[in-house]
Amino acid sequence: MLHHYVTMCRYDGLGEHYITEADLEVFIADQIEMIGSLSRIEESFQPYYIYHAVRKFMFMLDPKHKGKNYFILFFLIYTWLYSFLFCKIPITEMLCSDVFQELNQFRFEHDDTSNTTSSANGNCIGTDGTTKSNSSGLNETNNNNSNNNINNWFSPQYAMKVYRLYLQLDTDRKGTLNKTELLQFNNSSLSNLCVDRLFEVKKTWDHEFDYKGFLDFIIAVENKKTFPAFCYFWEVLDLQGQGYLTPFDIRTLFRVFRFKKKWDYLDWNPQILRTLWYDTSLFSEIVDMVHPNDNQKITQQELYKSGMHATIIDILTDVKGFWEYDNREAIILQGNNEEDL
Repeated sequence: MLHHYVTMCRYDGLGEHYITEADLEVFIADQIEMIGSLSRIEESFQPYYIYHAVRKFMFMLDPKHKGKNYFILFFLIYTWLYSFLFCKIPITEMLCSDVFQELNQFRFEHDDTSNTTSSANGNCIGTDGTTKSNSSGLNETNNNNSNNNINNWFSPQYAMKVYRLYLQLDTDRKGTLNKTELLQFNNSSLSNLCVDRLFEVKKTWDHEFDYKGFLDFIIAVENKKTFPAFCYFWEVLDLQGQGYLTPFDIRTLFRVFRFKKKWDYLDWNPQILRTLWYDTSLFSEIVDMVHPNDNQKITQQELYKSGMHATIIDILTDVKGFWEYDNREAIILQGNNEEDL
């Protein structure tokens, strides 16, 4: 730990034992040069890898991350200054975080292969979303390490997976995502209201998501159980900005599912359809999960402390997430049957 602390202090440009986003970008750039599987990433893709790696730290550890919209001119100036001067993470907090442990896991597992692998699979990665051969085969140990790291956020494969998804969604090739494009995420399972709210409460550029905004979204989707991701989605759920959810909020968020066009891949039975149109019992079911002090409103703190926030976020924002919740018993039974086989 002391070694890591001394190392990170070298990147503390202000000498205050804090790390800013700019400091982290320099740190990750140095890691690209030091780790063999990262050093073989094409130079054109390196800035996107740096964005990818740094956003995980800033999203999970920056306690002041709000993502609000402001007047455009003030917002542009404020965002730049805030991001590079005032968004500070204590070095000790960073070193003790799960994010740093994930980075270390990737680094340590590549210590033995850094001289023999390329992008963890013998290839170079470029900004066109393709990989280019750079070596003539890997031994069994390298293949095992590649499999172990494929789901690590800091692996080049994972960074390219996210980048390719961004390119696929960006159908108009403007380099940013509009509402229509983001609605195609995960087979169009997000509710229209959820996407509308994302563009309303999160930082956008000319009403579109840039790559950093998309990375924040992906991190939130993949880490719904964490407090930063919960805060990210709470702004979406809190339709009236009151700090709590009412029966009206729940019904509004839930009923928009009836407008989803891609229902063919889901088993919508008549009872579910009646619930979508008329039934008000979903709020009661959520109340039973959360156990709030007031049955007519659920506060942000109560929802998070219930431990059911990830499930409830899925129910209210994602049509597939709701379907999986509604069919949870059948899914569990199917999983048990497959294990028996």
